[in-house]
Amino acid sequence: MKTWILEPHDPLIARDGRPFTAAPGIRATTLPFPFPSTLAGAARTRGGRDEEGIFTAKIEDVKKLAASGSLLVQLDKDGLVEEWFAPTPADALLLESDQGQDQASLRRLKPLGLGKGLSVLPHDWLPVGLPDTAERRKPHSKAPHFWRWTQFKAWLRAPQDQTLALCELGLPGLLQDARTHVSVTPGSQTAEEGALFQTRGLEFAYRATGEELSLTRRLALAVATDAEIREGFDFLGGERRMSHWREAAVVAGQTDLFLSDCLPEVLNSIQHNEWHCRVVLLTPAVFKQGAQPAWLIEAPKDVTVEIKAAAMNRYQVVSGWDFELGQAKPTRRLAPAGTVFFLKLTGKKDKLIAWANALWMKCVSDEEIDRRDGFGLAVIGNWDGNVEELKYA
Repeated sequence: MKTWILEPHDPLIARDGRPFTAAPGIRATTLPFPFPSTLAGAARTRGGRDEEGIFTAKIEDVKKLAASGSLLVQLDKDGLVEEWFAPTPADALLLESDQGQDQASLRRLKPLGLGKGLSVLPHDWLPVGLPDTAERRKPHSKAPHFWRWTQFKAWLRAPQDQTLALCELGLPGLLQDARTHVSVTPGSQTAEEGALFQTRGLEFAYRATGEELSLTRRLALAVATDAEIREGFDFLGGERRMSHWREAAVVAGQTDLFLSDCLPEVLNSIQHNEWHCRVVLLTPAVFKQGAQPAWLIEAPKDVTVEIKAAAMNRYQVVSGWDFELGQAKPTRRLAPAGTVFFLKLTGKKDKLIAWANALWMKCVSDEEIDRRDGFGLAVIGNWDGNVEELKYA
């Protein structure tokens, strides 16, 4: 697979499924971040075109092409990747800090032991939360939606409670650009009656607090695919907004995450903690049983995978249009990006190490087609295996 950078040159509309018809005042809204299937479809479409831009490939062939991602990246002035971002892990809670709104108290959520008389969760999973109910501060209203990879990597290695600046941790999310449109009658050059509509798109740029406009940071999407893609401009998302494809290159000292190996310090920690670990989703995943992974548990040979607990936010839904069949795809629920599974592994040491290395930056959705579409891209983090007893204030 090669890693490609897809940089939108216009606000990107990643449609959220709500109808966009010719009704007066209609609005085309966007998701906060595009689904992996959007980038997979774009890569297959571009890979299936000839030099004149005509799609000549067979649909059954391009559907076999895999794509992993997408991930948010920051580019330097030359278009090189200078920073990677990951979705906020669900086992991290940001609370208001006494040091001001630009600071936050980061708290680690842990699997909790149930007291006598409390109900159990499905699949016999343990609940995940703060062990001490004496914490009275509110969740931070400006908590980042994307973490810088340096902070995310530290959280994978050894999650710790701490106080830090929000700008050091990550980005609050992509800004949305709202545009109002109207249809103009050619003869009179006046607005056509009832032909007013609005679109919202994602801005792939941001300016840090206190920085000048000339220091606006460029953002883009990174996706790994085995499709044969040519560099250049192409359409992406709703309203055929323009984006640019080019092969990824990183600045000195950075690593292409799609080509990276499992962190050695994470592997060492997992071994030290009797093969307890966390699996964190970088993209939403599709599981047949809702929040319960099947392929992740059943696929490994010579390794037994047991889920002890899971931390996740509210589910997402995905649908779309099947151009091959000419009909809408069924609506499905997704385990959102940032979902964390707490696992206990059993097996021989060499098999466990091989399993951990094989899982790093691979997709863990149940169906093969969903894994090829990039759903369920995962990494592994450390977990000490401890279950905290809930302390009541």
